[in-house]
Amino acid sequence: MRWIQVVPDTFYGRNMVCMKEQICVNEFTGKRFGSPMCCRRIDEKYQQMEAGLFNLIPVVSEIAENYQGRVFGVVKKPIIPVETVKVDDAYLEPSDEVKGDIARVYLYMVERYGLQLSLEQKEIFYRWHRLDAVDERECALAKIIMKVQNRRNRLITEGCKK
Repeated sequence: MRWIQVVPDTFYGRNMVCMKEQICVNEFTGKRFGSPMCCRRIDEKYQQMEAGLFNLIPVVSEIAENYQGRVFGVVKKPIIPVETVKVDDAYLEPSDEVKGDIARVYLYMVERYGLQLSLEQKEIFYRWHRLDAVDERECALAKIIMKVQNRRNRLITEGCKK
């Protein structure tokens, strides 16, 4: 098992200056750079997104290896079958049992940090949210995250009340 970010830094950091422009300086070489490492050093919003516990999930190592560089979405023609997960060149589509979990993380990141999703992505994630309801495990985890980081995921909180 490995822990991965549901919403990868390449997605939430894609429009940040610290990723795109060479504004940090390497202490040893003096060369300027922009990258996730730069954002970790200087950008408080990036640091909060990276450290957000709602965005971390444990996954099977083989899935984590195939996840790199892909975002969650609908896979039309899978090229890499891994258990019940579908993978193609751009997307990773989880099994129906966890689609809602994934959707609620993306939608939380959008609400909390103002990330932008396409209309198609929003429709997919709201469909997944309805397909896979909040379960007891998500409710218990959300309570722990609330104690540790004092943050709520609105969609999970609402689902736990039902």
